Amino acid sequence: MARTRKTRGPVAAAAPLRKTPTAGRGTDSAELLHELAAVYAAVGARGMPDNLLGALQYAERHQARVADPKSGLPAEAARNAALTRVRLWEHLRQQTLELVDRHQVRAVNAARTAGAEWADLAEPLAVGAASSAVTKAKRMRSVDLRDEAGRRLRRTPEAVDAVLARQAEQTASALRREAAEQRRHALVTRVATNLLAHRTELSADEEVAYWLDQTATVLADCRTTTQVVSLATYVEAALRHLQRHEQRTGEPAAVTAGAVAAYEAARVLAQGGGTVPD
Repeated sequence: MARTRKTRGPVAAAAPLRKTPTAGRGTDSAELLHELAAVYAAVGARGMPDNLLGALQYAERHQARVADPKSGLPAEAARNAALTRVRLWEHLRQQTLELVDRHQVRAVNAARTAGAEWADLAEPLAVGAASSAVTKAKRMRSVDLRDEAGRRLRRTPEAVDAVLARQAEQTASALRREAAEQRRHALVTRVATNLLAHRTELSADEEVAYWLDQTATVLADCRTTTQVVSLATYVEAALRHLQRHEQRTGEPAAVTAGAVAAYEAARVLAQGGGTVPD
C-alpha cells in the first residue's frame, strides 16, 4: 500500500523561524582559519593572512598545491579544506549582508528624517515603486530585531511589523505604568500631607502618634516608588490605629471638619480608591 506523503501547510509571514539557519551560524571563523592555515602550511603555502577575506583569497590562489596528488596531503584533508572554504565564504556572506542591511537602513532613516519620500528612495534601493522601497527597508530592519523568545526574525515585512507593534505596546504600557505611578505618588503625598496637617485634631494614642511620625519622616524626602509604598503603608497603619482607638473609646477619630476630611481621604486611599476627597 502506497504511503501518503504529508505536506506542510503555508507558513505565516510573521511566524517565528522553525529553526535558525545553520549556514554560517555559530561558525568559529578564527578556529577554522587556524585549521585551514595548517593544511596549507603542510604543502608549503605559508603566510596566510589573519583576516578572513584575505585568508580565503590566499587559499584560492594556492588551491593547486592542496589539490596536487604529489603534495603528500591525504585526499580527505584536501576535501575538508575545500569544505572549510565554502563554510567560511558563507559565513562571510552572511556577515557582510547583515552589516550592509544594518548600515543601509540607517541611511534610509537618515534620508527619511531629511524629508525624503519613499518614492525618492525607490531608485537608490533598486526597486520600482515607493511601496517596494518600504518593504525592502522593513526587510533590512529584521537584522537587528528578535521575537519574544529572542529568535531571529523571518526576513519579511510582516515579521518586522509584528515586532515593532509589540515594542510599541511595551513602550505604551511602560508610559501608562509611569503615569499611574505619578498619579499614585501625588495622591499618597496629598493624603499624608493633609493627615499630618491635622494630626493635633485627631484622637491619637501612642500607636497613632508613632505611625504619623513615620509618615512625616518618609514624606520629608519621598521621591522613589519604594518610598511612596512605604508612605502609603504608614498612612494606612495610622488609619487602622485611629479606627481601633475610635472603636475602643467611642470617641470620634477626628474632631474638626479639616481632620474629618483628612481622615476620610486616608480611609478611601486604604480601600484602594484612585481619587480621594480634598
